[in-house]
Amino acid sequence: MKYFLPRILELVADNDFPCHSPEATFTRLDLDILERWHKEEIEILANFSTVYFEKCLNIYPLPNERIDTIILMFGIAHFDLNTILNSWLQNSSTNCILHVTDLIINSLSYKNTEPYKLVNSFSTDETDKIVLNWINEKIVKNIFSESIEKIMNQDNQVSEKSKNELSWTYEFMKK
Repeated sequence: MKYFLPRILELVADNDFPCHSPEATFTRLDLDILERWHKEEIEILANFSTVYFEKCLNIYPLPNERIDTIILMFGIAHFDLNTILNSWLQNSSTNCILHVTDLIINSLSYKNTEPYKLVNSFSTDETDKIVLNWINEKIVKNIFSESIEKIMNQDNQVSEKSKNELSWTYEFMKK
């Protein structure tokens, strides 16, 4: 896998996934087996994952994918998902917040109004736990709810449907 990794990273950077499902792109990296990787290699992959995720956050909607697909692509391959998700907190653009709304409304399954798992069939219990713990952190909810308030008050480019979804997401963030 290491031999082909530069080309795979190049393809992913261009949103041209070399697998039938983007979620499966990095599954053979075995990043959870640290003795197979040099520290520098892990750092390069970590930097790539964060930069690529941030690039995706600025494009809404993503071509042919949703943001949960990208999260799962990194999560099931054992990238540091908390670092990737926390990079989301640095971006309060409208596109970024629309991805939050999409995640909350379309990518989570709920029981009694509480999210309990990602609906994507590639999701794992470990990835679900990381994403749900992160989305339920008080600081995450505060940052996103403030960003939603700003968008609702200032952005006239947002469709009526998106405003309704933002409103629902805001209520989720405030509870």
